[in-house]
Amino acid sequence: LDPTLTKFKFSTFFGGSKVESARITVDDSGDIFGVGYTSSPDFKTTAESYSTVLKGKSDVIIFKISL
Repeated sequence: LDPTLTKFKFSTFFGGSKVESARITVDDSGDIFGVGYTSSPDFKTTAESYSTVLKGKSDVIIFKISL
């Protein structure tokens, strides 16, 4: 999304097989930041992630997508 959150610059799938919810914002550089939760045991992570497995019924997610 652009900084006004009105036009897509790109699109991607974000999530797993259960429920996710996140609030997002875009900074002046176009980087996307989000915070929320997931209840998906198959939520995709990277090797650099703090945790790569679901712990409990749901877990916090914090992310940054740099363009």
